[in-house]
Amino acid sequence: MSTIGSLSKGINSNIALIEKMEYGYRNKQRLKTAIYFGSGNLQLYP
Repeated sequence: MSTIGSLSKGINSNIALIEKMEYGYRNKQRLKTAIYFGSGNLQLYP
């Protein structure tokens, strides 16, 4: 259980960091896209 808790805390802190860096989204879809890119280390242009 400790591993699951630490994993979820890590994910939540990553999302909070992305929200702070990318302040002021127009809609939730853009925020969702930024979270996917930030969490998966995806590049916009490969």
